[in-house]
Amino acid sequence: MWASWQDVHAYAGVDLSNRLGAARTLDEGIDPYTYRNARYGQPGPPELVKRWNEHPYSPTLIWAYVPIGRLPFEKAREVDFWLEWMGLALAVGGLSVAFRGADRWAWVGLALALIVHQFSWRLHVERGQAYVFLTMLAGTGLAMIAATKRGRGGGLLRAAGAILVGTAAATRPSLAVLIVLLPLCGRWRQAIVATLAAAAVVGLTFLAGDRGHWAGYVRVVERLEREMISPGTLNSTEDGALGMPDPTLADAYEIPAGQRRIRSRSGNLVANTLLWPELKRQRGWPEPEAYPQLSKQAAIAWIGLAAGLITLLWLRGSTPLDRIAVMSAMAVAVDFFLPVRYEYADVLYLIPLGLCLAAMRARQAIVLPLLIAASLWMTMDRVDELGVEGSPAFVWRAITMVMLPAGIVVAVAILRGCPIRAEASVPPE
Repeated sequence: MWASWQDVHAYAGVDLSNRLGAARTLDEGIDPYTYRNARYGQPGPPELVKRWNEHPYSPTLIWAYVPIGRLPFEKAREVDFWLEWMGLALAVGGLSVAFRGADRWAWVGLALALIVHQFSWRLHVERGQAYVFLTMLAGTGLAMIAATKRGRGGGLLRAAGAILVGTAAATRPSLAVLIVLLPLCGRWRQAIVATLAAAAVVGLTFLAGDRGHWAGYVRVVERLEREMISPGTLNSTEDGALGMPDPTLADAYEIPAGQRRIRSRSGNLVANTLLWPELKRQRGWPEPEAYPQLSKQAAIAWIGLAAGLITLLWLRGSTPLDRIAVMSAMAVAVDFFLPVRYEYADVLYLIPLGLCLAAMRARQAIVLPLLIAASLWMTMDRVDELGVEGSPAFVWRAITMVMLPAGIVVAVAILRGCPIRAEASVPPE
């Protein structure tokens, strides 16, 4: 934590600065997706051009940063630092709802001991990323939805969890797959509540701003995907290209020119940069222009596989926690088919790790020690004072390849009929 605090004062925090710039322009009534130099603290009148900005953040997320966007940058960084660490504690604590008795404290100790030494978490805080808040919302919500407590109290608990999941989906649309698959987990009431919650949150962004912001967000993501495949797209001067900041504005972030940042080691770990290029190298196809469409098709196929596994689990009489655990692992893996995913998003792995450990705790299955072993990668790395040395990129790519099928491994372990203790055999809602 001390090293992370030093990072806040030593490195640039470029992602937070970018997000705060978007929040400030939104707060001033300017569309953050069409304002070319929507940077935090940018002096002078707004420069409105017919270009799309480089903010790949949903309007919901940008609005959430408006309050701290009104602070001086250095103060905002410190506030964000404490919010991220509080978010981590709340995420771990929220997932503990899925455990019972002393297992809850064992989970809290294990999760915190692993995550605080993880390079990707240090990168997350230095960059000022928001994935920990999504982990807090979606993880806590799913743990509450999986609760088997009966009566009015249990119903309210699951409804509150559904609201949290809906809020997470409205903030990061890829998490909407959780809502889509909830009915297969025996939680169709919670799926309805989550859908209504997501619609309400999106509706609030319409009331607070312009409904065209969501269309701008979609176009920014599409153009960012093009940039990941064909570098240089963002710097194009053609009308409609994604607008980049003026390179002469060294102080656009209110950051001294030349200030360092911690370097991402993994690179962009998605199908567009790993899977499809490898297929092209091995077999001569597909062409880069086909990558976005292939990724969308692969994501749909992956969600279909998840639905099939959850349905099989349901037919085998598994518990709601079993199905929700598998669903969370498959849903987090959908990020692999998105345009951008760096290792600071690895904090999302806490969701399937916690839920799968809770589900398998009641089973005498080899998958439990395998899950623990898979999580030990979080402690394998050391960061030097410059934050640029350590494990090579192939290690992080290997980790991604291991974590992708985690949900399938857990589902197979359950489908094989692992013995269940009596207290785990709880009837569905």
